[in-house]
Amino acid sequence: MKITNVKKVLLALALIFVSAAAFAAPDFDTKVTVGFKSAPVQTVLESIQKQAGVNFVYSSDLASTWPKVTIYARKRPAGEVIRDLANLIECQYTVKDNIVSFSAQKLSGRTRTISGYLLDADGDPLVGAPVCIGESRVCTITDEKGFYTFKIPVERATLKFSYLGMEDKYLTVEPGDKDVEQNVEMHSDLVLSESVITGYQTIEKGRSTGSYAVVTDDKMNKIVTNNVVDRLEGVVPGLAIDGEGNMIVRGQATLYAETSPLIVVDGFPMEYDAFNVNPNDIEQISVLKDAAAASIWGVRAANGVIVITTKKGTKNAKTHVSYAGDVKIGSKFDVSSLGYLNSAQRIDWEREHFANTNEIQQILQGSPFAFDEAALIEYNYQAGNITASERDAQYATLGSYNNWDDIRKNFYQNSLFQTHNIVITSGSDVTTNYISLNFENSRGDLIGNGSNRAGVLWNTTTEINRFMKLTTGLRAHYSKALAYTDDPTTMAPYTKLFNADGTYANEMKSVSQFLKEDLMQKGYGDWNYNRLQDRGETTNETNAYNVSVNAALDFDLPWGFQFTTSGMYTVDHSANEIINGRNSYVVRDQYNKFTAYDDATGTMTSYLPEGAMKTVTNSDGVSYTWRNVLNYKYSNDKWYVTALGGTEMFAIRTKVLNDTYFGYDVQ
Repeated sequence: MKITNVKKVLLALALIFVSAAAFAAPDFDTKVTVGFKSAPVQTVLESIQKQAGVNFVYSSDLASTWPKVTIYARKRPAGEVIRDLANLIECQYTVKDNIVSFSAQKLSGRTRTISGYLLDADGDPLVGAPVCIGESRVCTITDEKGFYTFKIPVERATLKFSYLGMEDKYLTVEPGDKDVEQNVEMHSDLVLSESVITGYQTIEKGRSTGSYAVVTDDKMNKIVTNNVVDRLEGVVPGLAIDGEGNMIVRGQATLYAETSPLIVVDGFPMEYDAFNVNPNDIEQISVLKDAAAASIWGVRAANGVIVITTKKGTKNAKTHVSYAGDVKIGSKFDVSSLGYLNSAQRIDWEREHFANTNEIQQILQGSPFAFDEAALIEYNYQAGNITASERDAQYATLGSYNNWDDIRKNFYQNSLFQTHNIVITSGSDVTTNYISLNFENSRGDLIGNGSNRAGVLWNTTTEINRFMKLTTGLRAHYSKALAYTDDPTTMAPYTKLFNADGTYANEMKSVSQFLKEDLMQKGYGDWNYNRLQDRGETTNETNAYNVSVNAALDFDLPWGFQFTTSGMYTVDHSANEIINGRNSYVVRDQYNKFTAYDDATGTMTSYLPEGAMKTVTNSDGVSYTWRNVLNYKYSNDKWYVTALGGTEMFAIRTKVLNDTYFGYDVQ
């Protein structure tokens, strides 16, 4: 009887899974990355738990009903990923302390349905917005049309609507047993300035007919980075930023359409990708989001316009020098957080793959294409070189090793970002000066990745007389970046970096190992590959600079007219140099492939010279703009009239040269 009771206790304990991680305080705002295709829900939860410290509780009976899920998220808050996962498996969840509890998607007692559309102030749908019962984590999300539908109790219920960049909205539904249809409008939580800058003119708040958002510097200074794009993420409603840092203002019209908005700095478009603006020097950003921007910028505004205004000095101010600096240290990347198959799981998958394809037969027939270690074991078995028991024993040995720790130790480091900014301002009764110097040093999470960047901004204004004002500006930056581009996470988990004696192990790549060994016996060069060894044989360096000079002369004319003539000249240069050393795999592979072997004489002829390989890509661009604009303003107690007209001439010239040198001598 006692034994039976123990079994019951063990069974009850088995019905609940609790993450084994320490119960540290979770952070649902921690950004996590997950990528799973047809994976068990438990695997996804383990990945989230490792990255964000969130713990999960659920019954085994509930887990047995969960389907396999496909979910991809790159650097998204853990709370959003958990919400999306809960909707995929149609479960509710609640949060208490550091534990997320999953339960079946049922509400006790009688329920009714509430549905409707979640829209912004312009009537556009808000997609993927969480809709929750009160402050609980019993939630749903809006679809691509902003539509939501939700089961709520017949008793009084309060729904909470949330969206990045918007004020939270609460909707109280009175008791009743009838379904409810309710559209909800959300408003921006930004404090808009008194005017929006379009690049050609400044329009007072309330007089603009277009859809726009205005962001001031205090909103952007909450994130430690010198990247303007990173600081805008989550601040501007309607502005989406993908995993590559590309901005989308008005969505994507067609599948392969260009989505990048037009970037305008101090009235002139930024014609090159070099974003030579320090976020600390930005006074205001106006995001023009609708078709009204086309009346100003024409077809170039098809994807929206982001207008950046940099800071200026202040009149009658003493010389003032200020310093601001930031340091950010990141954690070392852990490959296991990606949720990939471990060695044993990868081998099980490959064995099933071998059983359902003729891949091994292709190896037996002499295919020149590369195969991995698991395929080699299966090949030896099917070729009769080993028995079934020997094959299984070799699979077990191969599956007992996981290279994640070795990859983390040898390829990754703690990322480090530091920035230093010095600002000098001064002004008299007729002039103002704003000078900004900045330096940025960044060390990537991959060993060998890093960059240095220096920049300067100099804005001056001079009132020549009470009818004329001259404004000049200089923006310039120089950067140097080193990159290691081979992704170590693409290695099979059972592939070793080192042999038992400490030498570099061979990672089977590019060409069949049988063919490599045969050709090397005939005199060909070493064709083996180890990406850790190869890392020291390759350098990838990019040097770039961008200089922009602008000037504007304003004339105040009678009867409300103002004439402005202005121009900008920009020089942009980028040089990328990749040197693959003589012993690098790229060079050895190319050298062998361009070597001919004569079976009759046993001689080899190489068609590539000995030495390293150097690839250079130079991009040089020059652009200029000259603009003349006549503005008119008139206002009285009843009327307010503005108008503008003018001409503009601009040109963009870009030259790109690519060269590859074989037999290059690095000395």
